[in-house]
Amino acid sequence: CLDTSKFNREISLLPATLSKMCELRLLKITGTGKLYLPQGPLIFPDGLRYLQWHGYPLKSLSTNFAAEMLVILDMRGSQLEKLWEGVQV
Repeated sequence: CLDTSKFNREISLLPATLSKMCELRLLKITGTGKLYLPQGPLIFPDGLRYLQWHGYPLKSLSTNFAAEMLVILDMRGSQLEKLWEGVQV
């Protein structure tokens, strides 16, 4: 869980920031602002089962995200328009 309201300054994340966290199953990002993705969407680990990110700032998720294990996707208040390309299992 990451509460961005506790940040003292803006934080920029690179797309590969979370990709090596292969054991990551739950990702909950709360708070408003101060978290930016200047180089595009994050690459989430394929084993991710729960993703909550209210206010997600981009219009799509990474095309590299295979959401086969994803059970809950909660993106309320986000700019999200498109989840991914093609058909997901």
